[in-house]
Amino acid sequence: MLKVVVYGYGWGGELVANYLEAELGIVEVVRVVDWLGDHNQMDTAEMMQRLEKDLCKYLNVVDVIVLGDYRLLQIAGALCRKYPGQKFVTMGVSYAKILRTRNYPANVVLLADDLEKNEDVRDNLRRELEHSTLVIPDCSGWEELINQDMMTPEILRTELAWDFVVQLPGAGRRRGRRMFEAPRKVTMKEQMESEKAQNTKLPQETLLPEDSTTDRQRIAQAIQRLNLAQKEVAVTEKETTDESRKLVVELQRRREVSYIKPDVVLILNTSFWEIEGMLEEVFGWEVRVVDFREKLLRDTCAALKLRGVDGRRPK
Repeated sequence: MLKVVVYGYGWGGELVANYLEAELGIVEVVRVVDWLGDHNQMDTAEMMQRLEKDLCKYLNVVDVIVLGDYRLLQIAGALCRKYPGQKFVTMGVSYAKILRTRNYPANVVLLADDLEKNEDVRDNLRRELEHSTLVIPDCSGWEELINQDMMTPEILRTELAWDFVVQLPGAGRRRGRRMFEAPRKVTMKEQMESEKAQNTKLPQETLLPEDSTTDRQRIAQAIQRLNLAQKEVAVTEKETTDESRKLVVELQRRREVSYIKPDVVLILNTSFWEIEGMLEEVFGWEVRVVDFREKLLRDTCAALKLRGVDGRRPK
């Protein structure tokens, strides 16, 4: 039987192995998942050293090694040169899938960890999507929450509401009930009157401080604490949703910020496959959330020289 080793980091590596195992019926999938340490802090030398240690009994032995994390693209070339007899499959991007739409995407959101280190991925995206505006939000901490099964739509919504048009909690995905379009420009008089009215109507504890960094940390921590409380003492879903709604509404009342309405959201961290449904809920049905697991399947089948239906299990 053909043997494929999936090497990855944390829950993202497990998700890649689960996917290939479910889709490929004639292949043995072996999981080698590194759960230790902060993978974003490793340089290429550390990544190579740990990979070679973890895969020492598989290199030049198995049919294909799948590098199930976009961060491993940084050492893929060096691996291929050092082990020319071993077939490697890496995570990639399908531009045909991104552009499979009637209108060219104006705003493309990239969800990844520390994309600045992945120069090849970043530069290729800029070159292939030269007519799009690429937006890279801060996703720090997401992977840890996913690994600990603590990520919720409320945390995502609060994180993303700083920069993007999002849906309010409880708005159905297919109803198209957007939370806010980009705010129109207002006169100074209108702004002063609006702020005065808000200060009058809103309880003091819901008003946000001026420092945006402190805002982000305080709100994210508040939502995380609420999520923990929900797990530990069974706080009702309605209470969690109401708190998230209150915080997000207050965030997007800030008229000095111009919120971005994405056309496409690209998942460039395999751990984020786990929250794809949450991302669709938060961004709304008009926004396409795209991963590239089908490209990974095709590339793996090509490396194994499988033909016909790409080696998929019969449905």
